[in-house]
Amino acid sequence: MTAPNKQALREAAQEEIMLRSVSDTSDAWQDEASPEAVLSLLASLEAAEKRIAELEARAFNPAILDVIAERQRQQSVEGWMPEHDDEHCNGELAMAAVCYINETGTVNRNGGKPWGWPWDASWWKPNARRRNLVKAGALILAEIERIDRAAGIGKGE
Repeated sequence: MTAPNKQALREAAQEEIMLRSVSDTSDAWQDEASPEAVLSLLASLEAAEKRIAELEARAFNPAILDVIAERQRQQSVEGWMPEHDDEHCNGELAMAAVCYINETGTVNRNGGKPWGWPWDASWWKPNARRRNLVKAGALILAEIERIDRAAGIGKGE
């Protein structure tokens, strides 16, 4: 609802409250649309609009969007679907995330994988610091999703 419409409703409700103090106008409003109810609804609406704005600001945070995009890339480009992730039930996804978190950005000159890397060295693809953290975030998200699936979370249970 736009600010002028909210303000017009507020003013009409406040005017009705004032008129009620000097005369009987109870037939002007039904119980559901009493001025008190309108003011209460407006307050709730404003609080909800504020909360929505806060959530939108967080939801469209570039860092969050990059992690989600990387998770989607892992699935659509690399082919790491949930069924594949479910096979890694010994913390491999989380450990891979740790490896990317700990990567300092220096290139491993011998082409090897870091200690703790759970897969073949050919899958170790470090990059710039931020990119490594985005990959780590996506791997953490994959691990959380795997844990949730194993627990039946999100299946209406």
